[in-house]
Amino acid sequence: MLLPATTRCQYSQSIECNPDVGCPRDDDDDAAEVEEDIRVQDESTGIGRGPSDAMSQASSEVYDADWDDSIILEEPLCSPKNPESTQTENVCLSRLGSGSGTIVVSTSSESLKRTASDQPGTPPQPKRSRSLFTLEALDPPEPRFNIIAHSTRHQKIFNNKGLSWGVQYEIARLWTLNRLKWESIAISDLDELTGPSSEAAPKVAQVLLGTDAAAKDPLVNHYFTKEQLMKSPYPELDREDKILAGIGNLLGFSEGVDGCFGGKVIQSARLIPTISGKGTKQLAKLPIDQRYRIQLERQELGHSTRLTRFYGSRRVIRVTLGKSLYQSNSSCLTDYFRLGHVLNGRVFRVFAAKDRNVYLAETDEVYDGCLLSEPQDKSRKSITELIRWHNSLDFNGNQAMTKWSSRMGLCLSTSVPVVKFAFENIHLEDDKYSSDYDPASGIKPKSEMIMTDGCGLINRAALLHIRDRMSLVEMPCAVQARLGGTKGMYMLHPDPGRSDEPPKLWYRPSQLKVVWNPRPEESQLILDLVRLPHTKFPSRLSAETLVNLAHNGVPHKVFIELLRSGLNEEVRALTTWSGGESGVAALWDAVFSAGHLIGERLQRENAASARARGYILDDEDVADDLMNDDDLGINRPAAWWPDEISGCPCISHEAVCSLLAAGFTPDQNLFLFDKLERVLDIAISKYTLRFRLVVPASVEAFVLPDPSGELEEGQVFFSFSKIRLDPVTDEPIQVITGPVIASRHPCKLPTDVRKFMAVDCLALRKYTDVVIFSTKGKVSPVSYLGGGDYDGDTVTMIWEPAIVNSFSNAPEEMSLPPSNLRDQFDQNIETVEDFQMRVSQLDACRIQDEVSKVLLSALNDTTTVGIYSTYHDKSVFRWGYEDYRTRRLAHMFTTQLDGSKSGLRVKKEVLRADAREWSNFTPFEWKTTPEEKEKQKTDGINRRHLRRDKPGLGKFIMEDLYKFAKAERGRHMDEYRKGRPKFGDLDEHLTAPYRETRKRAEEFRDRFQCSALLDDLNKLEVEVQAICRTYHLSNQKLYGTSKIQDRQDILRKLSLQFAKCFVHDAKGAAYSPDEAVRIKASYAYIYGFDQKASLCLCPGNTLV
Repeated sequence: MLLPATTRCQYSQSIECNPDVGCPRDDDDDAAEVEEDIRVQDESTGIGRGPSDAMSQASSEVYDADWDDSIILEEPLCSPKNPESTQTENVCLSRLGSGSGTIVVSTSSESLKRTASDQPGTPPQPKRSRSLFTLEALDPPEPRFNIIAHSTRHQKIFNNKGLSWGVQYEIARLWTLNRLKWESIAISDLDELTGPSSEAAPKVAQVLLGTDAAAKDPLVNHYFTKEQLMKSPYPELDREDKILAGIGNLLGFSEGVDGCFGGKVIQSARLIPTISGKGTKQLAKLPIDQRYRIQLERQELGHSTRLTRFYGSRRVIRVTLGKSLYQSNSSCLTDYFRLGHVLNGRVFRVFAAKDRNVYLAETDEVYDGCLLSEPQDKSRKSITELIRWHNSLDFNGNQAMTKWSSRMGLCLSTSVPVVKFAFENIHLEDDKYSSDYDPASGIKPKSEMIMTDGCGLINRAALLHIRDRMSLVEMPCAVQARLGGTKGMYMLHPDPGRSDEPPKLWYRPSQLKVVWNPRPEESQLILDLVRLPHTKFPSRLSAETLVNLAHNGVPHKVFIELLRSGLNEEVRALTTWSGGESGVAALWDAVFSAGHLIGERLQRENAASARARGYILDDEDVADDLMNDDDLGINRPAAWWPDEISGCPCISHEAVCSLLAAGFTPDQNLFLFDKLERVLDIAISKYTLRFRLVVPASVEAFVLPDPSGELEEGQVFFSFSKIRLDPVTDEPIQVITGPVIASRHPCKLPTDVRKFMAVDCLALRKYTDVVIFSTKGKVSPVSYLGGGDYDGDTVTMIWEPAIVNSFSNAPEEMSLPPSNLRDQFDQNIETVEDFQMRVSQLDACRIQDEVSKVLLSALNDTTTVGIYSTYHDKSVFRWGYEDYRTRRLAHMFTTQLDGSKSGLRVKKEVLRADAREWSNFTPFEWKTTPEEKEKQKTDGINRRHLRRDKPGLGKFIMEDLYKFAKAERGRHMDEYRKGRPKFGDLDEHLTAPYRETRKRAEEFRDRFQCSALLDDLNKLEVEVQAICRTYHLSNQKLYGTSKIQDRQDILRKLSLQFAKCFVHDAKGAAYSPDEAVRIKASYAYIYGFDQKASLCLCPGNTLV
């Protein structure tokens, strides 16, 4: 049991009573006296600290007049200085309806006088007393709540008017942006915001602020209908509300909605300190609830998770923490997130923390008497119930608390529900172990001794369900997925069964991360698909792998030749368009492939399943920059969507393909030439800045254990699903055979790249597009590769002779960690059982605090991981790959990767010592971007130059590659720029509309002495020139804007302005709207050439 049954929290305003004990009551006379003191106030009561304290007022004296059964409890409070002195505090206890099992603690307006600490903007806090609900006396209470956005008065109005959640959230978001005050909201305006979210939420800014005139612009609504439908979260919110209020669920397998799943709306927020800059160290001196504020971002349509499908999108908020914020204020953050966070009368509490994100879940607590009457509110749960649903403490007593807290994030993985299993069709399958391990010993095996670590089995019928559910052409042989408390890969069973059998699944002990409830719920019987198998052929080498290969015997000249040949081929494909239509078609295909445009487009239009289908490999990073305060309008563009008004795509590659398809060529069109130059620069940068060298004879794919048992130790199997052309022999190939090299990321130790023998195996021919390793031997082969396993890791397999033939495996002892490695870490080894014992004597509120602290411990400071990765790179250069100092840093890095699970944190004195040795060296030139180099010139840091002076090391591979790549980059870019078309070579087809019109207008004036046509044409020129000037000024501002949506916003406004200019509705206009469109476009083209520039309203014109 997580919290005692008798009470939830002594300071919370919602307390569960034990019906067997009953509630204390005084006589009715006292109750009547207090009821007389309680008055409902109608003025604004916007409680809570926000962007401006002036917006809100403390309202601890406001109550709901509809409460019943009001009583009073009087109890003496003893002063610690004078035990005999007493004072009386009135506490009003009101039961929320008969049989609700909940009472609300609040204070009477007569007995609680405002003190100096009761400043406006501070949420009402129940005072402590020596009563049945508290053990302490007289000490000033810590705040128990933080207000995200809330007004008691307005919340009652929202409830009475039935405003949808989309509308309420948008009002709260504008308040957190400091753009809206509660007292400025006219009650009559709210009548315009009734109805479903899809109709009312887009109008909030327009109705309440009078902004976003574009929201009603028919031109915008006409052109951007598809984009708005694709990105709008409101239809999905309406659908979820109907399901939550009725029968069924959002899991995807309810009757009548089979195949449709919920949880696709993302509610995100930013955490902003109330003191910025150098004052952040003063945060700890402020009251807990005044250290930060939570700024809401727009609701977005995006990926789905098990938690949001089970509980509803509207009940989960993801709060993102900036990197610098976490580094300097970890203890302040923990204290802050222990509070209940109030949004529109709903209390959200910490459910999980992952990386630098904190996930808040709505609870069934009642705040300040805000009784929520929506049908959806009936299914709300306490935070205890949510934790018990996903990762119950009662069933996971042997886990370390740090591991328990990190596994709360398993239900937050981006996933798609694909198969529902009957409980009797889910089986436990034993793992296969190393030949050196005896399962009968009872000793827990090391992870490297588990030969099937992270991989289970699944039958053919289930995989066919997945094929149909995901609309695939062929049945996959394996999937990465979650089921209940398990995670990892599920591959086709060696005995797959018939296709008409019920879906079956076999999970292994190594996959079980959360022990199930013996009676699992429906959500725990659904297989959640994380990713389908995907291959990259050919694959690219990373800089880390290059260094390893060079250390293990591959000559530098091999990599230089790979860089030269790969770069030459890429440049040739992107700079050749001769040969008529076939040449242009070949260029179009090369640009389309280089930009991965199929995946880009499908990702834009199918965000919920983009990762599962392989359009993106990892969750998108969230930028650390703060949200634009001016983000008020609802018609904000989705990232990377084309501008449908101007017709110009946002991505450079799409722009080039569109222009090529329209018949333009780079040697005749300057804008197309410039866009293609940007595409070429991006392609070359992969080689010369990131050193992502293409190895023709290589493939990257999921790695799995041998289910047949036929592969011998050191053997590997790989088969393409379709016949390919072997880059080595130029002959058709499907199964790879012969010596191969395998690697994965990260690659820090000499042993992280290994040589194997690829063989053909008839029993494994049905497993295609996956790399299969043997399960025989003393150590799992994938564990050599950076400590990998089979729960979804990908491996790069190389059979390029120039690399394989010269490579030698490093000695196995090079993989062993230093004997004193653990001494350099602090470790929290408290188990779940120990934790339950420790908190068993605490009251409910303190238990809740302790649980929150543990959940927040999973906030992993990933900057330390990056720091040690950098230190390792420097040590490789200075001391060499096999040096004991280098290998120590490699193990420091890998140990911290799982720090949130293991509870290991680098000791402060160790971190300081390593920083003294490595932090002030000049970064490698080959690893520093041009922007970083410019920043280093003015940052004022006195850096030392790192020297490679250990005898016998020789030249460093990355320095050799950098020198060669730098020269090749300059040569290729200079060669391309020689073909740049000159200004003045105007395209007659584009200039004809304007010049013919001007000629006709001048003839009309001379012949009929009427200048109407010419006057209108002159007005058109003035308007177009003004927009062009604004465009070029905006272009300069774009260089300081990091977010693509901000860039699109600026240029789309100009695009709209250009489309609307010189469109006259008055009778007698000289030119029709269709004529005006052609004329002004033609003139903009001419004017742009006259100004040595081109007008194209596309963010990619300068930055993409």
